[in-house]
Parts: sequence; structure tokens; C-alpha cells
Amino acid sequence: MQKRAITSRIAIAVITTIFTLSLTLMMVPTVTFAAELNDGVAFSAKITTTDGMKVVSAGQNNVSLKDDANTADQVWQFVYNEVKGTYALTSKATGQLLTVASDQNNASVQATTANNTSGQRWKIYLEKNNTFSLMPASSACNVLSAASDGTVQIKADQNATGQSFKIKILSASELSSLKTASTVKDTAPAKTTEKVATPENTSTAKPAATNNNTSNTSTSANAANANGSANASTPADTSATKAATAPTLVNLGTDFWGQIKKNSGSHYVAAESSGNAALYSGNNALDQLWHFVRNGDGSYRITNAANSKCLDLASGKDANGTNIQTYAKNSSNAQKWCIYQRADGTYYLMPKSSAARVLDIANNKTSDGTNIHLYDSNDNEAQKLTIVKANSASTANVNLGNSFVATVKHLSSGKAVTESSGNVVIQTNKSYKDQGWRFTRNSDGSYLITSLADGKALDLANGTDANGTNIRVYAKNNSKAQRFYIRTQYSAATGYTYYLMPASSSTRVMDVNGNGSADNTNIQLYAKNNSKAQQFIINKASAGSYSARQTGRQKVIAIAKSQIGTRESNNGWTKYGAWYGNYVKSKYAFSNAAWCAMFVSWCGNQAGLSSGTFYYHAYCPSGVSWYQNKKQWHWKGYTPKSGDIVYYDWNGDSVTDHVGLVASYNKGTIATVEGNYSDQVKQRTINYRSSYIFGYASPNY
Repeated sequence: MQKRAITSRIAIAVITTIFTLSLTLMMVPTVTFAAELNDGVAFSAKITTTDGMKVVSAGQNNVSLKDDANTADQVWQFVYNEVKGTYALTSKATGQLLTVASDQNNASVQATTANNTSGQRWKIYLEKNNTFSLMPASSACNVLSAASDGTVQIKADQNATGQSFKIKILSASELSSLKTASTVKDTAPAKTTEKVATPENTSTAKPAATNNNTSNTSTSANAANANGSANASTPADTSATKAATAPTLVNLGTDFWGQIKKNSGSHYVAAESSGNAALYSGNNALDQLWHFVRNGDGSYRITNAANSKCLDLASGKDANGTNIQTYAKNSSNAQKWCIYQRADGTYYLMPKSSAARVLDIANNKTSDGTNIHLYDSNDNEAQKLTIVKANSASTANVNLGNSFVATVKHLSSGKAVTESSGNVVIQTNKSYKDQGWRFTRNSDGSYLITSLADGKALDLANGTDANGTNIRVYAKNNSKAQRFYIRTQYSAATGYTYYLMPASSSTRVMDVNGNGSADNTNIQLYAKNNSKAQQFIINKASAGSYSARQTGRQKVIAIAKSQIGTRESNNGWTKYGAWYGNYVKSKYAFSNAAWCAMFVSWCGNQAGLSSGTFYYHAYCPSGVSWYQNKKQWHWKGYTPKSGDIVYYDWNGDSVTDHVGLVASYNKGTIATVEGNYSDQVKQRTINYRSSYIFGYASPNY
């Protein structure tokens, strides 16, 4: 009989009626149809003889029929290829595929590794009494058959009893109860309620059997029952024969944060620094945290907390092995993920770019860095996931690495935790060494956190566990006061951040006083309250990206050099005189005055130096007197340093007339920056023993 495509159950019923009316006139061959089972969703099942006594079992060589021992080698995963209309049948025990090497009659059937040949693709046809025949795509007339020696072969289709099988779909609990073949005695399993596969639709007629004697088969094909309804290809949908429930698209919420966990073990999907998605041991780090936002079509956009990029199917390519990565947000189907839940409660993630492939952990490995890609849905552990929603605050210690350097930023202000004269405060981040911290992980999961500026450790003063205890830096001593646990904290407004808890406390954490944002706001210990004052971001960086903070000397000279070329106005006004007038509360008295000393004083003020360190003055002799009294004075002949102040005596009368800043010294020559030299700020050089030099002041920077 010629193959025919039947596209609906109505068409089947019509043809069935025609066959029934023709029975009184002639005998016709049996016509069965290719079946799509379980709505095309992958499932696991046993293939048994029609009496249920023997089960198709994967062996080391050939596939054979054995007594039902409830072992994994007797279970097959059915994965439907909608395009080809065929199934791949994979052994639950070995991961190998049901295979026939040739189309020869009596060819043996084996379980072998995947080779993408038609001998590993099987068409499943509905037969009488809700049984099925299996025909390899490589054949036009041979079907799976039970041989007399207990092996399984393919033979010419005779519609014989040994060529029909039952397909028993297994539930999650039945799968979990499977035994390994090596530990099972040859006894029958306990009797359970069977779930027998039933076809969901039929589309292609089975090729005619090679036996032309139809006298024993014609009346079993499509005979009408007592009330005239057709019953050959549409068995009753009862609880005893209903297929296993298909996975369902779930709604886990419209906007939440969570982790994507491999169902077995403690491994999570993470975004690597390269942007690739891979599996890593759980450590509560931000690269393992994802923001789920539900789209209008029920899919999710899934964004990584560490790099703000979206989970993405590379190039949107629907093919086995396509890499899964994180990528800049876009509106493509490659970034829309449908979350389905299986009967066992686990989830799988399917991109809208595909109708049959899902997120898969390569080779079901669990080693850190295992790649994640797309693969045919097959119900195995590599595709079973759980979604762990984030709590408001975690008590699990975060492992960010054994040793690394980072900037710690206060979330609200964005300012960096900074060492300042032995204390710890927040300051505008400028990547100075006193804003860089080296984290070294201890065996208990805590961290020793030391300043790049001087190697001193972040320290809870005296180890006192009380609100308001100062946090400072102190010489390393391995005490609990210097061991900090890093933990995660989540809020809908801010997402994931970190909080730092010293080992000497179980209830208090590092806190920015009053959640202030001004430079030099102090950092203290305070009872954990999940406020923004206690939320920090840890940004890893290389140690070489931090620079030493300028010393007072360096700042003064840098500021002075920035003024080179500045001239007084036509009437002698300068900003340096105006500044000094405001300083001494005599607004106009100095605006047009000689301004060399006021220029030097202004530079010190702009560098943040007080008048008690860097004397503010407008009259040169008063400066000489002040530094002499402070014992910070050197007579001519002293080898000056950058940042020293040089005083001149033009007239040789021991009364100083002019002053400037020493920018550098080299082999007897000093380079200076001087204000009011030819009515401007000017850089010049002079011999350090010049007769005009009166002496040098060295402020206590």
C-alpha cells in the first residue's frame, strides 16, 4: 500500500469510516500511522513485550530482552525530532543510542554512541491494542523484532506479536527508584500502576507489511464498534493509558533575583569575566546572581548582577552545541527564556529561538568552568535546574577568591573606603593606594583585608563588639578583630550588595556613620539593619591600577606649576591677594599688594595644608621669623628639597624681599616657581649658593 499523509484525527475518522463500509466487499491491508507521543515532549520509558514480561535492555554488545529488573539499562529516553518525525532513544544507563547498523533482515540492534545516522532515528507506529512498532529511519520495511535467542533485531514487518511493544512512561518517583544492573537479582519488580504511552497525533502512514496474506488482519484495522465509532487509532484516554504530564510553562514572578542551580549538587550558572556562561561551585558571588524580569509572552529576560548583561543564545542559533553566554541587552528571542517545570519539580530553560532545545550543562560535568550550551531536550540531569530566589540577606559566607585586590565602595555615595592617618573613612574615589585593599581568604572563610598603602589590616578597635566601635587600620595580629566575613544583601531597589561582619561579632557589621556622603565620614561597627549605610560594592582591580597619594610637598609644587604664566591685572590685582584679604578678614587691603608671599601661602592652602603647618603670610620677614621659631629654618648652603620655601635678600641688608617655592634640585641648581616675578608666576633656575638667597624654610609636611 502506498504511504499517505493524514493531517488530522478527523481525516483518520473519515478514512476509517470508508474502510468500515468496504468490509463487506473486500479485504484491505492494515494501515497504521506514525505516532507523536507525549505531545512531542521528551520522556523516559520502558519498552516491553505485549505481555509485559520482557523489557528491551541495553547490553555491552547487543540489545536484548530481559526480565523486568527495574534497572537503568532497561529505561530509554525518547527525544522527538519534529522536523524528521523520528525519535532518538537513549539508554538511561549508558547514554548510548538505540542503533541498527544496516537495513539487512535480521540485522542486530545495539546501543552505541551518537553518530547522527538514520540507523539511530526511529519511527514509532501505532498498532492494535495500544501497542507500537518501531522502524529505523534507515529502513522502509524492517521493524524492531524479538529474536528467538532473546536478542533484538530488525526483521521484515509481518505484523507479528514479536514486532509489537508497549511503551511504559515512567514518573519521576519511578525513575528515582531505578537500580543499577550490577546489584539487581533476577526477580520481577513490585507491581505498579502503568502509564502507557498513547499517540497525540498521527501524520504518516506506516509502509505496508511484506506479508500479502491479509485474512487475519483486515478486521482488526479499523472496524467500527457497537455504536459506530472508529477505535483503531484513537484509544480511550483513561487514567490507565494517559501519557505522563508534559512540562508546563511557569510564572515564577514578574521581577525577582535568584540563582540558577544545577538540580544535583551545589553548582550554579555564573557569568565569567569573559562574558561566557559556565558552571561553578556556589559562592554567593554576584556573577552567580541573576535578575529575572517576565516578558509579556511569558518568557524571561535574565540579567547577570555582576556584568549587567543578559543570558543569551550566541547568534540565536538553534543547533546542538550553540554556546550560551551573557551579552548586551537586546530584544531578540535569543535573550527570551521560557521556564518549564517538569513533573519532578525541576525546571529547564528554553530560548524562544528554539522549539526543541534547552540550556544544557556540557556532558553533565560539575567541575568549575564547565561550559553551558544548547542541546536537544532529553530529560537528563544536565538539563535539570532549580531556581533559588534571593533572600533579603544571606548568612552564607561569600567566597570571592583566595587572594585579590579591590576597591570597596559605599553604595549610597559611591565613595571609596579609604585609610586616612590610621583611621578608615569614605572619600571620593581616585584610585589611590590608600583606597586599594588586598583580600586574603582565611581557612574559616573570613578575609584579612590589608591596605595597599602600608600593609596594615582593617581592624575593629580593641575587638569591641558594640555599636559605634571605630573601624581602623592596625598592624596585622591574626585576631578576630581583623577577620571579616563577606556576605550578600539584597533589596528590590539596589539589587545585590555586600556587607562585612567581623569575626568578633555575630550581630554587627561595618557601617558608614549616619549613611553620610561627605568626604571623611567615619566608618564604624553597628547593629545589622539592612540599611544602605551597611551596603558596599567590591570592585576587583589589579594592584598596579592604584597610585600613591601625593605628599603635601608634591601637591604644593603641582599646584604652583599649574599657575605658571598667570599675570597680575593692570592695576596690580591678583586672586592671590584677594584670597589672603578674605583670610585675614581685610577684603580689599591686599588685592593690589605685592604678592610673592601670598602666592606661596595660597599654594599651601590649595594643597589642604593649614597655616599651622604651612604659614600663611604676606610679608616675607614675618615668614622667616615664623619658620625660625618652629626650628624649620636653614641658612644658605643647605641642599634644598622639592617643596621647600626659598627666601631672597635683593639688597644684602639682611631683610628678605622676595620668596618662592623650590620645585627641584639638581647638582647645585634649583628650579623654582615664584609669584610676582616680572608681574607673573614664573619658573626659573638659580645656583643654590647664589648671593641673593637668604635661606630656606622646610614646612613640616
